[in-house]
Amino acid sequence: MYLTLKYAGHIAMLTGKMKECVDVGDAESILDIIARLDERYTGFMNVFKPEGKMFNYNTAISLRRVGEPTTSVIDENQSVREGDVLFFW
Repeated sequence: MYLTLKYAGHIAMLTGKMKECVDVGDAESILDIIARLDERYTGFMNVFKPEGKMFNYNTAISLRRVGEPTTSVIDENQSVREGDVLFFW
């Protein structure tokens, strides 16, 4: 499954990119995506879900899905679908 990922602010600095299209395999949730990105970019998981703590609401993730309005992600278990665009900042 391919998703478009966009980054801004400190997340763009962490990844060294502002946008990329990635194959996330069989990832089913936002947390799965974050875990896969942590494999590529050390420390990514800690920004959004520090070890032993809850999902970090001081960061932001927006989800744009075809045919639906853009929404803020407030649930780490939010499902993802082929073609989604995630904006991390």
